[in-house]
Amino acid sequence: MWKDYKKHSRIFDWGRKIEKNGNLTTEELKTGSLLRIADSLEKMEQRYTEISQSIENYKDLEIENKKLKKTISGLKGYINKNRK
Repeated sequence: MWKDYKKHSRIFDWGRKIEKNGNLTTEELKTGSLLRIADSLEKMEQRYTEISQSIENYKDLEIENKKLKKTISGLKGYINKNRK
């Protein structure tokens, strides 16, 4: 049966029961460290995506702002021309 490591690691909480004074093995500590690193990278990627989307929205708003400034300028010129 095929098991996807990535999907499997997200679904299950990795660990084992140990006695009160017991210690984890070096391999288990390494696995825990890698899982923490993977979690932090996923959060960093999510934040990066949010920032990228914000930048795109800002660029779109900036273009719209420039268009509106040109429209306002044109309307001001039209008003000044027709006042006379």
